[in-house]
Amino acid sequence: MNPKRPDWVYLCLTEGAPGPGLWLSKDMGDTWEPFRGLPFRNAMRVTFDPEDDSIIYVSTFGGSVWMGPAAE
Repeated sequence: MNPKRPDWVYLCLTEGAPGPGLWLSKDMGDTWEPFRGLPFRNAMRVTFDPEDDSIIYVSTFGGSVWMGPAAE
């Protein structure tokens, strides 16, 4: 969850799940949109930059870490 936007929920999915990757709901999980154009398909964990909550870090199944905007 985004610390400053509690209605935003992030979901990480890996291969074998319908629609692997990173998903975002801006309405507490009622609707979901995938993050598009990411350089990976398997998201494992999301955390926010402690200095700037508009930036997220996503760990991948392969052990990489991606840094990018918290929303598209």
